[in-house]
Amino acid sequence: MSADYVVHGSVAVITLNNPPVNGLGFETRTAAVAALRRAESDAAVKAVVITGAGKVFSGGADIREFNSPKALAEPNLHTLIATAENLEKPVVAAIHGVCMGGGLELSLGCHYRVALPGAQVGLPEVKIGLVPGAGGTQRLPRVVGLELGLNMIVSGNRCCRKSWRKRSCSTVCSMPAPTWSRPASTSRTASPTCVRCRRCAT
Repeated sequence: MSADYVVHGSVAVITLNNPPVNGLGFETRTAAVAALRRAESDAAVKAVVITGAGKVFSGGADIREFNSPKALAEPNLHTLIATAENLEKPVVAAIHGVCMGGGLELSLGCHYRVALPGAQVGLPEVKIGLVPGAGGTQRLPRVVGLELGLNMIVSGNRCCRKSWRKRSCSTVCSMPAPTWSRPASTSRTASPTCVRCRRCAT
């Protein structure tokens, strides 16, 4: 239940690693924040990629910590997202499989997002009577447009990469299936013109 840190050339890769769905539990958040700060302090690192181990990016909050002190313990999800968002180096969310709830909110806090074919994103909290609480209600409409963003927030339904890309002016792009152990070559595969910076989407 952690986050792995590996440097490939000038790219630091942070891999959320908390099976089965890479839930953003306390240990994972702590390791991810430490990894982001490590990347920021390393002059040899020019960019950061955040991805998930296995078949998913992140399913969001770790339900095993609901109603426990760990759920809100620092670094909480807000702190993790703010750390990524305020990093002086570009941070890219490499999305594959499922990216839900807090996982999507983390990706929205990154400066760029890329997604593999078949990736699904969503904010399903409303289906259990909750409102997205880590910035999703603000950032999602800015990135994908007001209509799609509000529909996703109030319905809790998933949105596939194809639909998201069509409605958001290529906020995410299609990439051939990479080997995540070679992120440096992966980062060169995606054209920089087919992703949109979060700051430019406001």
